[in-house]
Amino acid sequence: MMESNEDLALCYGSIQEVYKDGTFFRNVITKLHSGFIFDKLLLQFDISIITSMLRKSILLDSSLNFDNNIRASEEFCLFMQLASKYKIGVSREIMAKYRVHQTSLTSQSLSILGKERRYTLDLIIKSTPILNYKYKKQFKGKNFNKIFKNIKPFFFSNSLGLKIIESGLLNSKHFETIRQSVKKILKKTGRITFFCFPQTPKTKKPLEIRMGKGKGNVAY
Repeated sequence: MMESNEDLALCYGSIQEVYKDGTFFRNVITKLHSGFIFDKLLLQFDISIITSMLRKSILLDSSLNFDNNIRASEEFCLFMQLASKYKIGVSREIMAKYRVHQTSLTSQSLSILGKERRYTLDLIIKSTPILNYKYKKQFKGKNFNKIFKNIKPFFFSNSLGLKIIESGLLNSKHFETIRQSVKKILKKTGRITFFCFPQTPKTKKPLEIRMGKGKGNVAY
């Protein structure tokens, strides 16, 4: 793929997740297509570092490398900076196996992933300011209110989780209310982790305004 498409900065494939003892857990097949997929990766980052291949000439020209300030999501920082400027190649073929276990670096660093991803997005906005306006208002898409019943929840041992069973809209205030309510119960005996994020901006037009003339202002 990289040899036939010289404009690709990175290419990656799908993975198969296995448990610690090597037994099958699930196949993680990417649903994206090759091209400029930065906006898709903002919603769901599914680039696996064990299947990725980078073009060295583009890294040298753009002076990009793994950031020393990042501890848990180095690949997210580098790959998202590349995706904001270059095309990404995607293959749905399973190319590697990924072992899921509780002692992995990702599992132990969930508390800092949010801060590191914000750090990455600030770097991208600083280097490419136009992205801050290009993706300010987004279309929700046809699956915005759809419930995906085939998703298998996965929790490590000695952990509990809340699963949404009805469709609806949640904003940052709802997440903060949930966090405070659960924190009062757990106190200092547990840790709270959210595996979702209110990433889609919601627009709203003022009352008594005629239809047309584009989307309204971002409400939340």
